[in-house]
Amino acid sequence: MSFKGYNYNNISTLVKHVGFSKDVKSVNSKNGLTSRFCEIKEKVLIQNRNLFQLRFHNTDIKDIVNTISIIMSTETYCHFGRWRIGRDRISYTLKMPTDDYRRIQKGFSAELLSLRNQNKLRNYKKNPKYPWVFRCLTDLDDVIYSKGVRCLYFALTNKIQDSMHSYLIIKRWKSLTSLLAHIRRWRTVALDMNSGFMRGLITFLSSSKDKQVIFVSKKACQYMHNNFGCPFELPENRDKFHVVVQKGDDLTMNLFYDWLMTRPPEEAMSIFCDVYNDIPYKVSKKRKKNSLTSENQLDNEVLLYYKNVTSQGNAQSITMLDHLKTHSLLDLVYIIYHLKESTTWEKIHKEELYHVMCNIVRNGVAGKFTPIATTNKIGEPHKCHRQNDIFPIINLPNTIAEKLNKICIDYTKIF
Repeated sequence: MSFKGYNYNNISTLVKHVGFSKDVKSVNSKNGLTSRFCEIKEKVLIQNRNLFQLRFHNTDIKDIVNTISIIMSTETYCHFGRWRIGRDRISYTLKMPTDDYRRIQKGFSAELLSLRNQNKLRNYKKNPKYPWVFRCLTDLDDVIYSKGVRCLYFALTNKIQDSMHSYLIIKRWKSLTSLLAHIRRWRTVALDMNSGFMRGLITFLSSSKDKQVIFVSKKACQYMHNNFGCPFELPENRDKFHVVVQKGDDLTMNLFYDWLMTRPPEEAMSIFCDVYNDIPYKVSKKRKKNSLTSENQLDNEVLLYYKNVTSQGNAQSITMLDHLKTHSLLDLVYIIYHLKESTTWEKIHKEELYHVMCNIVRNGVAGKFTPIATTNKIGEPHKCHRQNDIFPIINLPNTIAEKLNKICIDYTKIF
């Protein structure tokens, strides 16, 4: 359903050329696609139809068509019946519903930056990923929120999770901030490689699309047996055991984490770390190097743009509880994307961008700030852009582009 790879078949439907389908399928997989963020040269809101009309800077129409075809194969929530490609005396334009535009900009772009094809995303080494993921996880739109979860899941496991829009799954994921607030001293535990916290987090973020085997330690088993209300059916008199959660049984997992938040914080933390599934945490006992750009490498212009974000809107009132929850979410995302040799939260290096993000949380605009990306043009220095001013473009491989050049296509009639 979402961003597990590239589906070339849609483009043959878009150009309405039967013979081209065979050519597309014969393309060697080594001719991979490269992704980039393209500057939006013009963005016009068509209010009476609730559409955005976009005009891109220096982008080939074939790349636009290829991007649309891949989005069609992955982003099933979009209203593609209302998408239109047009042409005037200046260049080509793309029209799409405003909701689709927002979800592509915030959710799909974060995936493009964070998921498996990240080694093909050109010229974005100075773009910290965690603000993009944090922005998704603070959005009210469930589609965008689920994109943030998938980015976290990939960072933890190196596996791409299918998109899940189930109400029960989203409900559980959105209780993460409450769970972190309940177990309180989770930061130091999360940095302990032997604590099992990350394994527990993977289990929390795993969907039940497939049958899951949940393993429980002896200590956690004793806690569960001695306290009423645990929804897992636990076997008696075993040192090690497992619980099988059937495919699609989201309710049991939700009830378990709801029950967990009724237990005392220390007990809840212990159980959370000792309940895990068979999906391994990708970081071995040898701590991985910092996956973020270090502070001295982070471009000053990028920091400046993020600082300006905090002044783009007035600070909004935020309750102490909401502040603590949102700050916990920021810290969790930061730890996942910024692991070093530190073993306590107090000792972990906090780069300047992290403090800027703390200001965003403090100002109550965490669900509204705009992530920043840098774009490179050949022979020119990089340039910073707000997320709202760029659009993800996936270039058509040269092998296919050469074959397309031999076909007469009326792009204005694609939709």
